[in-house]
Amino acid sequence: MSEVSKALVRPPNGHDDRLWRPEDVARFLGLTRKGVYGLAERRILPSIKVGGRLRFDPADVRAWVSAHRREAVGAKLDLDQARVSLGRGGSS
Repeated sequence: MSEVSKALVRPPNGHDDRLWRPEDVARFLGLTRKGVYGLAERRILPSIKVGGRLRFDPADVRAWVSAHRREAVGAKLDLDQARVSLGRGGSS
């Protein structure tokens, strides 16, 4: 990749500030592109229209994932209890 191409892909501040396309979100979430469009159309997944095209702020997508995370059953066990229940012993 040429230096010009790299500059177009990554802004000079070193952060990836570009908006994601539906394909990017689909890859990130493990969904189909159609599934991403469906979530955006139903306003379940935050999205942005830019010139009639659907785009996503990566920070919004990551925040959405965090907000929809479910705790595992028994997640309130402390680490030592989990180790004992897995047969790995507790701390000494």
